[in-house]
Amino acid sequence: MSVVISDTITAMLLTHEFFAEFTSKSIIDATTWTEVQLALSAESKEEVDSIHEKALAAGATSAGEQDHDFMYSKSFDDLDGYHWDFVWMDPEAAAGEAPEMTLDEMRANTTHS
Repeated sequence: MSVVISDTITAMLLTHEFFAEFTSKSIIDATTWTEVQLALSAESKEEVDSIHEKALAAGATSAGEQDHDFMYSKSFDDLDGYHWDFVWMDPEAAAGEAPEMTLDEMRANTTHS
C-alpha cells in the first residue's frame, strides 16, 4: 500500500513478509524498540493538524506535540509502532533566525504520549 504525502513524497507501507524480501536483517518490533523517527516538513500549522488527524483516524496513536511559536509539530506512532513527526517551521526561523531557547524552555512546550 502506498500513501501519498505530497506531490514529491509517497510512503510505501509493506507487510513484514514482503519487507523481508528486501533485507537479510531481522525486522524489529517497533512497538518495543525505537529504530527511526520519520520527520517531514509541512507547509503550515493547519497542515500539521490535518495530517495528524488523518493518521489518528486511520488507527495511529498520538505521540506528542511541540508548539514553540516559530516551530510546531505533532507526532504519531503508526500501526506498526514507527514514529512519525510532521513539523512546520516559520520560514525566517528555518533560514537561521530561530530564537535561542534553553533545553528547559523547549521541554516546557513539548509533550510526549
